[in-house]
Amino acid sequence: MKNQIRTIILLSASALFCQNLTAQNVKLSGKIISPNSDSVFLQYSERGESGWEVIVLASDALNKQGEFQLETSLDSAKSVMFFDGLEATSLYLLPGDDIQLSLHTAYFDETIRYYGKGAERNNAIAALAIVGEMNSSSLAGLDEKMDTTALFERVDEITMKVQNTIDGYEELFPEMSTVWSGK
Repeated sequence: MKNQIRTIILLSASALFCQNLTAQNVKLSGKIISPNSDSVFLQYSERGESGWEVIVLASDALNKQGEFQLETSLDSAKSVMFFDGLEATSLYLLPGDDIQLSLHTAYFDETIRYYGKGAERNNAIAALAIVGEMNSSSLAGLDEKMDTTALFERVDEITMKVQNTIDGYEELFPEMSTVWSGK
């Protein structure tokens, strides 16, 4: 009986382990307002024999409404780039993700939003990118000996700047208000 239980546990563990190694589809779909090109790409770079090579995982032509659908298969987490022909943004994808994105190309980084399975981590990456872009000089003055109260005040200042910027974009691009609210 003890051996049977041990065998069942080992078989269950190896089935779970093998299941995690099985490739799963990753879907990325969305809408681009005022597209820069007629196609989008999901890609990453890898060092090859002759230098860095761009590997395209998926591509799609935009329809007349600026919509696209990309799908690829991954067997593990992967850091990739979404490229619209002119600009790119980082994504961190896991097998099974099903993400929708929306953006306005006039302010690509500032307007990109993700929804669906895997959206939360990619919205965080997008937010970090924009904060880093907008506030690299503000963050450069941080000191490791800085009081945590002063540090939190600095983070609040940066957050307010980002929110004011987004509010300004909503006024400039009212069609994005539904994108920002997730409707």
